Amino acid sequence: MSHRNVIPAQGGAILYQLLSAAPALSIRLARRLAVAFASDGYFFSTTYMTSLANNCLAVLLTGALCGSARAHAQQPTRAVSPDSAVVLYCAAWNTDSKGERARLLERVWTPDGVYSDPNPTRTVGRAALSDSIAALRRRYPGARFHCSAPQTHHAAMRATWLYLRPDETEVARGEDFYELAPDGRIKRVTGFFGAAPVVKR
Repeated sequence: MSHRNVIPAQGGAILYQLLSAAPALSIRLARRLAVAFASDGYFFSTTYMTSLANNCLAVLLTGALCGSARAHAQQPTRAVSPDSAVVLYCAAWNTDSKGERARLLERVWTPDGVYSDPNPTRTVGRAALSDSIAALRRRYPGARFHCSAPQTHHAAMRATWLYLRPDETEVARGEDFYELAPDGRIKRVTGFFGAAPVVKR
């Protein structure tokens, strides 16, 4: 049975109204298709047109919702300031709790972050860094890092630190050089022990 030229005005209006609720970019394509059909005289019954419009709208809205979900999933982690990065990182080195340390490192350390120092220690990733921290804490029970505020420029910063026993005697001191990810988390730390070399004049 042919549906040509049956209630053209009503059917077209229903399709137009329903598609008007859809995302703007998808609407343009749908309206162009409707106009193309109309120019050829392809007008359908009200029931058929309503069903078609509802199906089109469902597809378009599903695409919009999926796009919104994808955009939300791709949103970067909330930015970490340089000061907060040092505070969180220093706190990770000062905790005996594996769970708390994991929480802190997730907040401040990128998944593929690299740590190295002259021990020689070199770790890649949060779990490996956490294990190195745990080993140091077992070696010096109760000792704590005291970290300076950072000096920063571009995606780099540095901070000095003291490592003190509970009686305030010094275990070590040094300086860390940081490379930061775009969201402010730490992607690399290169640590040095002792005072910086003195310039000879």
